[in-house]
Amino acid sequence: MIAIKPTKLKDFSSLMQLDVQEEQIGFAKPFEQAYQKRNKSEVFFTIYSDYLTVGYLI
Repeated sequence: MIAIKPTKLKDFSSLMQLDVQEEQIGFAKPFEQAYQKRNKSEVFFTIYSDYLTVGYLI
């Protein structure tokens, strides 16, 4: 099952370990880079497949 939930501090470690595949570089940034350059109005969500962290969205 896929779930999308607001990102919490406990998710940061898993999100920072995710790699952006070469073919996705034009469409996605590593979490650390996206979070450092965020705007105050941006809200981050974590994407889970079952209980495995698989990505994020803003």
